[in-house]
Amino acid sequence: MPQIALCKTVVQFPCVRTFPETAQHVLEAQGVPPEPITAPLLPRRTGNPLRKSYPRLLKLDRSTPNDPNKVKNRRGRSTNAYICPPNLGQDKDEYPPAVFAENKGSAHIKCISLSDNRGSGSSFDRQLERYKVSPTSPPVEIANGDSIEFVILR
Repeated sequence: MPQIALCKTVVQFPCVRTFPETAQHVLEAQGVPPEPITAPLLPRRTGNPLRKSYPRLLKLDRSTPNDPNKVKNRRGRSTNAYICPPNLGQDKDEYPPAVFAENKGSAHIKCISLSDNRGSGSSFDRQLERYKVSPTSPPVEIANGDSIEFVILR
């Protein structure tokens, strides 16, 4: 089962050294019980209910030609009630990411630095396209319906 990397080594997600805020958020969301959602809510909005747990094992569920907005809609349902202070250079991070079925439109949300969030997302997307089982193996694409495990390695 693949473990996704967000650093220059092969099988680690997310790399604590490279994307520390994303890694911390994943740990908080996967905790049993998970940490409370800390992103502030927009006025007169209710947020996502805090689940008993957020899974480590996730099923890739990308948008398809029959449903081209699946991931976008899931992300919107997860994050639209929240706001991050724009003057602090923060962005809404969600776990599980919207590209996974377990997001369910109700992810764990935390405000983290924009550069950490966007950098980890970009690294993650590249790895989904070119996952390497070992440093010497040829890269393979993780396909829709495949499962991966999010594990924080230090």
